Amino acid sequence: MSYLKKIEVLTTYLSVDIPYNILNVKSLSGFTLLRHPLISVEYYMYLYARVGMLWGWTGRYLLSKSQLTEKLRENEIVILYKRSVPVGFYELEFTGNRFVEIAYFGVEPDLVGGGVGKFMMSDAFQRCNSLNISKIYLHTCSFDHPNALSFYQSCGFEIRKTAKTWEYYPSDFLEKFQ
Repeated sequence: MSYLKKIEVLTTYLSVDIPYNILNVKSLSGFTLLRHPLISVEYYMYLYARVGMLWGWTGRYLLSKSQLTEKLRENEIVILYKRSVPVGFYELEFTGNRFVEIAYFGVEPDLVGGGVGKFMMSDAFQRCNSLNISKIYLHTCSFDHPNALSFYQSCGFEIRKTAKTWEYYPSDFLEKFQ
């Protein structure tokens, strides 16, 4: 990875109350979602890069191995497999007694728009409902997929606020925008 540069981005914060009218998404042929309670840092970072590289994800690279290990112990990682090959994941970060943040949510670029995002979000809603979670938070920013915000809104999330924030991005990623 190239060096990281801190830049200002527009971040949109969203939330949805649970139980929300759970998305009516049936299983998809060839796809499976599996929870990974003991995921290794190496496997997680492989998935993180595979799904997030196109969007400049860097947050987990900023953590030490011990910090990331602790975070993975605390959070719940759910991986989407297509015929036994990992092609996406979401990460639930438990932020309070009955609150959760979807810290990361993504699929490989060739799967965007094919219904697997709704399949994953439906699973996340069902999981949160089973844990008595009352609210799910997430955020997206100006460098995420152009349809990310509308996708989250189509799943029932509502915008709570927008703000300019400072985030780290790889310099080679930023070159695409110059």
